[in-house]
Order: sequence, then structure tokens, then C-alpha cells
Amino acid sequence: MLGALISAGTSLASGLLGKKGADKANKQAAQSVREQLAFQKESAQKSYQWAVGDMKKAGINPMLAYQQGGSSALSGANYTPQNAMGAGVNSAIAASRVTAELDNLTEQNKKIASDTQLNEALKKTAQADAALKVSTAQQVQTQTKLIAKDLGRAKVHSAADDTLIGKGTNYLGRWLENLGIKNPSRKTLRK
Repeated sequence: MLGALISAGTSLASGLLGKKGADKANKQAAQSVREQLAFQKESAQKSYQWAVGDMKKAGINPMLAYQQGGSSALSGANYTPQNAMGAGVNSAIAASRVTAELDNLTEQNKKIASDTQLNEALKKTAQADAALKVSTAQQVQTQTKLIAKDLGRAKVHSAADDTLIGKGTNYLGRWLENLGIKNPSRKTLRK
């Protein structure tokens, strides 16, 4: 908001100064042209008088001035008017363009900073994700080892239960449990 006000003020001041300068240049050029036109008019009106006077001073017959004509009129200065408003408008447009470019650069810098922050956040997220995957893989590996160990025990117990002694111990254990007596042999086999 402040930048826009400064830009508008700068554009206005620049335009006013441009108009003032063009107005002054136009006035000076117009005055110069008026002076040149007055000189050309005087030259045209007095060319024979000056030619006769010059010939008399040079000791030449002044009648030659009639045959040769008077001295030629001198060319004068040209006047090209300046567009006073155009200079101011051009200055205002240029100032406005510069302000827009500065605003654009500011926004680009903000976007670059935002993109940098986003990239840093994505990098941290990727690192956290990788650490989580490593941790999960370690947990799976540990669980796999525990399952393999339990499976080995289960196979040993299953093999022991299939023997004649194992079947007898299981039968005796269930019979004791039905009587309300805890079977110590069953605990030791299961560990």
C-alpha cells in the first residue's frame, strides 16, 4: 500500500516536472523562432540596401546590385514544438513500470523464500519417513526372530506331546487340573 502511494507520488512529481521542462523548452524555442523570423524579414526587406551599401564601400558600381539581385535571405532556425503532456505522461508511465517491476521482484523473492522453506520441510519429512521405515524394518526383524523362536518351542512341545510320555503327562495334568491341583510338570514343559 505504501509502495503504491510512493509510486503514485513519484509518478505525479515526475510528470509535473517533465511538463514544466517541456513548457519552458517550448517557450524558449518559440521566442528563438520569433527572433529568427524578425531577422529574416529585416534581411529580405533591406537586402538591396545592404548590397548597394557594400558595393559603394567596395568601390563597385551599385547598379550591379540590381542586376544580381539583393543578397539572399538567410535561412532561419526551425521550431519543433514539444508535447508538454507527453513528456510528463512518459515519465509517469516509466515510473509506474519501475514500481511494477520492483513489486514483481519483491513477490518473486517471497516465492523463492517460500519454496526454500517448503523444500526444507519436504527434506525433513523425507528424513523422518526414512527413519520410520528403518525402525519398522528393525521391529519386523525382531518380531520375526521371536516368532521363529516360539515356533521352535512349539515344535519341541508338539513333538514331546506326541510321545507316549508326553501323552501320559498331558492326560495326568488335565486329570489333576480337574481335581483343582496345579500340574507343575506342564509348566516346566511349556517354558
